[in-house]
Amino acid sequence: MGNIYGVAAPLAVPAVYVGSGNVNLIATVETTILTSGAIVAASPGSYYPLINATIAVSLANTLPTAMTFAFKLGAGSDVDSYAVSPNSMVLALWQLFSFTLVGVASPTAWIGAGSTINLTALVTGTNQVAVTNFSRMVVQLLRGPDTVA
Repeated sequence: MGNIYGVAAPLAVPAVYVGSGNVNLIATVETTILTSGAIVAASPGSYYPLINATIAVSLANTLPTAMTFAFKLGAGSDVDSYAVSPNSMVLALWQLFSFTLVGVASPTAWIGAGSTINLTALVTGTNQVAVTNFSRMVVQLLRGPDTVA
């Protein structure tokens, strides 16, 4: 079913996900920080996820040489990622990193049982800790084009 332009098409209410403890980030191992529930589109069509996240990471001992946040659908591969500039990291009890990730439009990923989003982190150099009770991930499905290229 395609978009009927000019007709009200309500958007899904954004869902907020917050963790409940610390997640150890092991150097060179992509680690899941937050996981959504099943996200299902309100009606058939092509949708893409928009993810706004703020993640608290303890950088109290040694700074990592690199840190990248990404999201994947279920156990799939990374859909979009955000690399933190090493110059923006400072030694601190915890530092907040805010970023936006956008997925590709899909007519099937969000229909039926829907899909789960896993927000991950990959650090290099030294192990770190994500403080998920001070972190949050806001997910919203946005209506995409009628056809997917």
